[in-house]
Amino acid sequence: MKNVLVIGAGPAGMAAAIGAARAGAKVTLLEGENVPGKKLLLTGNGSCNLTNLDDDCAERYGSMGPGAAAFAAPATESFGPRDVCRFFEELGMPLTVRDGLVYPASRSARTVLDVLLAELKRLKVTVKCSEKIREIRRTDVFEASTGSWTYRGDALILCAGSKACPRTGSDGSGYDLAAQAGLGVTDVMPALTALVPEDPAIIRACAGVRCQAALSLLDAEGKVFPAGEKVCPDEIGELQIARDGISGIAVFQLSRYAARILAGGGRPVLVLDLFPQYTGEEFLGILRGCADRAQDETCAAAFAGLAVPKLTTFLLEA
Repeated sequence: MKNVLVIGAGPAGMAAAIGAARAGAKVTLLEGENVPGKKLLLTGNGSCNLTNLDDDCAERYGSMGPGAAAFAAPATESFGPRDVCRFFEELGMPLTVRDGLVYPASRSARTVLDVLLAELKRLKVTVKCSEKIREIRRTDVFEASTGSWTYRGDALILCAGSKACPRTGSDGSGYDLAAQAGLGVTDVMPALTALVPEDPAIIRACAGVRCQAALSLLDAEGKVFPAGEKVCPDEIGELQIARDGISGIAVFQLSRYAARILAGGGRPVLVLDLFPQYTGEEFLGILRGCADRAQDETCAAAFAGLAVPKLTTFLLEA
């Protein structure tokens, strides 16, 4: 029986440990935090979007830059979205689908964590928390050291996460471990993250607003892309406005492009269409209709039907 070490008890690490144990290995799952799945519980505002049933991902890969399709395709072909669905359904967790996005029927990330932990227990996977791996060495076996203890295995699976959320254990240390194991590590930059305006005060009056919007990203200085040219496909989805930034799936999808522009010395500009269901001429007609009916009303009252009060007031003042 082979001994397999898995570093990182997030969803990828837990799934990898389950896969190795099902294949007959003796598995030890090592987690630096005091409990598994801390970041998992935060995903999707706690509702946990598991996968996307979009069958044609080629266009999405193509938008991610050269080589993205070749990198991603083997993984999604060997274990695609429907395999993800089957995996969780076999663990006894019903699913629900909304606009092609798959969630646990409970709409709770806790449910996802609970079924993964239950399967680890059933398969007798050894789970050790508060074991932060500091060093990886490869001799005749793999050695993973915490500084006070060294674990040994015939194989090692690294699922240490990115640098996305240090308070949950995703602090970027996995990149160093990957390099120690002899893997090439490319330059990394933020993705799937919120965006912060140069002057956050510009949006503060709209904090708490959620609305549908179409978004485009431009490079204002042309240092990475031709000046004024759209650098990525439009995204349409829910826009969430906070005191210091904006988020939502559409924003997350664009964030990697903003990071690339910034890394190249450019200045990303986000263009928002808060009424994407109308053409410019159609929307102008709606505004004229509101104005014609206004009579002696204030502007805020005349245009009150356009959006929630915070947003309407913000747009009128702008």
